[in-house]
Amino acid sequence: MADTDPIAGYIGRFLALHIHKNNLASEVRLVDKVLPQLARLAPEFTEACSPDKFMQADASRERASPSAFSIRPR
Repeated sequence: MADTDPIAGYIGRFLALHIHKNNLASEVRLVDKVLPQLARLAPEFTEACSPDKFMQADASRERASPSAFSIRPR
């Protein structure tokens, strides 16, 4: 998707909400260039897109991949 395409963020937030509501994963990592606080998320996304699940990075850049997709210590 293009950098200015809002569709990717739209699909991602609803996918995150679906995974969260239905307990489909034990851990979710959300990676985006835009912080959730600045993405104008509706209140129903607050828990599914919480800062503890979020990492700010450009996933289309190779240098972001190691930290974006590594497992965090608990």
